[in-house]
Amino acid sequence: MPASKRTKRSVPTLTEVVYPSAPQAALAIDSELLIENLLQRIAPAVEQQLRELLQRQLQEQMRLLLPQVQLEMEVLVRQAVAQALAERNPFDS
Repeated sequence: MPASKRTKRSVPTLTEVVYPSAPQAALAIDSELLIENLLQRIAPAVEQQLRELLQRQLQEQMRLLLPQVQLEMEVLVRQAVAQALAERNPFDS
């Protein structure tokens, strides 16, 4: 096509100024509402992850404490048995 035919096409032009219907401040998102909505959406997943983390941590702490608790229980049982035997036979020394 010759260059002269391309320049004869009509080009749309802006004939009217369009103003936004709402002020810019009204379009701004309320950050507190956004945070609240986000927390509501992610709360179940965060709660599940927190439960799993706490469960692992508690199991690890129990694993570490178990030998000490068993030792203390053994001492208490031995003392209770010795006391019961002493009360049963007060003249045996």
